[in-house]
Amino acid sequence: MKLIIIDLLGYLLPSNYFIFFNNLNREFLVIREMGAYKFFIFLILISVFFLYLIFKNSKIIFHKKNINIIKNNSWIYILVISFFSYFLIHFTYPEYALDPDIFYKPATEQNIFKFFSYFSLFLTTNIIFYFFTNQLIKSPLISFLTTIIWMTSSIHLANLYPSLLRDYLKVILFYSNFMFIIYFLKNKINEKNLHIVGFSLFFMSLSFIFKADLKMLFPVYLYALLVGLNLNFKKNVKIITVFLFVGVFFIYLTSSVYDDRNLQRFGASLSNELYNFDTKSSVGPWEDSLFFYNSCAYFSCNMFKTFIITNFYESHLLHVKFFHVLSEVIFMPFKYGLIFEESNIVHKIIFYKFLLFSLIFKLKYLYLLLLLSLLIKTFVEGNYFLLNLLLVFCYFNFIFTLQIQIRHFFFLEGLSLIIFVTSVVESRKLINTLKNYVKRI
Repeated sequence: MKLIIIDLLGYLLPSNYFIFFNNLNREFLVIREMGAYKFFIFLILISVFFLYLIFKNSKIIFHKKNINIIKNNSWIYILVISFFSYFLIHFTYPEYALDPDIFYKPATEQNIFKFFSYFSLFLTTNIIFYFFTNQLIKSPLISFLTTIIWMTSSIHLANLYPSLLRDYLKVILFYSNFMFIIYFLKNKINEKNLHIVGFSLFFMSLSFIFKADLKMLFPVYLYALLVGLNLNFKKNVKIITVFLFVGVFFIYLTSSVYDDRNLQRFGASLSNELYNFDTKSSVGPWEDSLFFYNSCAYFSCNMFKTFIITNFYESHLLHVKFFHVLSEVIFMPFKYGLIFEESNIVHKIIFYKFLLFSLIFKLKYLYLLLLLSLLIKTFVEGNYFLLNLLLVFCYFNFIFTLQIQIRHFFFLEGLSLIIFVTSVVESRKLINTLKNYVKRI
């Protein structure tokens, strides 16, 4: 059946389509590894899915209440974010043009795009992150300040340049998808807002075509739906089944046509950085579990069997890897500070910011104690939304124990900053509560 479909498409598709496919930017690695036929099927099905959602929900989409989505002072904050984004790219882009390997050498063929390309994606990321943060914190001012802090992150800026359409584009898609997930965790899903589920399924499926890592969001979506669905049992089962079926189908469509490539992608970096003797966090030899090199995978070994066995033999280090990545994520904003020339004004901004933020890392045990106290407070209060977010956060950290390279999870620094800002706000509330209690006594 598969060969019949391929032969049919090969006969029907014009030669210009194959020329277009072969000329696609090499950073779109998922698309190129899907192959021309699966990519065409994906485009047709995702387009049909989109049109179905638009026609089915046209009244809801174009309702007056949904047109004005930017409220309060957000316009002012977005303008400042836009200006500052331009400022940062204006002074960092020349540095990258002079030294394309300023942070890391990308796995795919390196492309140096024009200034506007970097500015556009950087600006889009910052605006989405602002709305994402505001969705969590419900404070436009604090969300704005958090966004500004993340914009001046060395790691954020450095990861923008080497692989714009592969490693960086997924940041926009990650936080956009996460906004849907937060909505499901915060709100009960019923007949009135059921259309959000359809649009989230579409957006998630579309995201898979740009970066294979984003498939890690699929289990989180399912968990969020189980938490948020507030319909009768029969409808709940129907919605979960449809979401599961469509999600798995698009995961299959965006999988690689090359044998065992999907497992290589998933575990290619099982021990990178964690096992490097040159770092203070070394706990073993460097790259000793790059399973597809160690296991003669390139000589027709059984990749699935190798992956299972390798993880079994390393199971005693699983908790070490997890807490290593967790520590990296939590302290990422406070550990790294310099990447540009000293004469560059962005260098000075990052430098003085780092001087201030490095104090948190020096007092890291007190900071961890504060986070633990707030975590206990959350458990005592029974704040299920925050507990669900904590589970999701731990899940992301666990996934990246298989990809222990900072370029794979640098965008989680945004979550770390939100945790930091929230802990500061909650600490202030707690101090005010204690002061009021003392006054009453």
